[in-house]
Amino acid sequence: MVHLHRLINSESPDLILLQETKCIDDLFPHIPGYTNLISGQKSYNGVAILVKETHSATKWEVITIAELDQKRYIEAVIDDLTYASVYVPCGGGDLDKFMYKLKFLEELASIVKNISTSKIVIGGDWNVALHDADVQHVDRYIDSVLCVPPVRERFARILDLGLTQEGKTGDWTWWDYRSPMSGLRLDCFLTANQSGSVRTLTEYRRTEVDGVKPSDHVPVIFEF
Repeated sequence: MVHLHRLINSESPDLILLQETKCIDDLFPHIPGYTNLISGQKSYNGVAILVKETHSATKWEVITIAELDQKRYIEAVIDDLTYASVYVPCGGGDLDKFMYKLKFLEELASIVKNISTSKIVIGGDWNVALHDADVQHVDRYIDSVLCVPPVRERFARILDLGLTQEGKTGDWTWWDYRSPMSGLRLDCFLTANQSGSVRTLTEYRRTEVDGVKPSDHVPVIFEF
């Protein structure tokens, strides 16, 4: 929460898309000035959209993807634009988890295809580095579940629905501290009929504030 308040104080975003909140809905904290749209889960997963109170969601819903009741996707319509926050499974550990990731991405494509508005902004932790240029040390991740062809192919199918991946390669959003300071671009926005500019806030990279370390991901800002 320390780092979320830091982000709000410095950027004052109209919307905040969160992933891996690891908190049930009843315990999700109220952020002054924002309305919470949340899909929480104890100890695991969890996604949320925080909407500045000057805006309102005309429709919002939680959608379960890939059979298991894992809270990984939430979407809302605000000012005729669909926003979604997504947390794609990592897929590591065993074959079942990897297959679940592939199924999740397949079903996500179906959900995106059926979004009712023409303007779309989907942001989140995709756990996919789409191109080799999205990986700082390609040789270390050639066989990683973040980079292997079946994962990249399913991510590309979502883009083929008419979406654009905003931002640029080389803007690492996650660092693997087990593999000395390897950066990957795993967090991004996909958009349809809505262009803008992206900033990756690398100043949040493991910067300790009041004794609290942030995530191994950094915030990504989309301005339009």
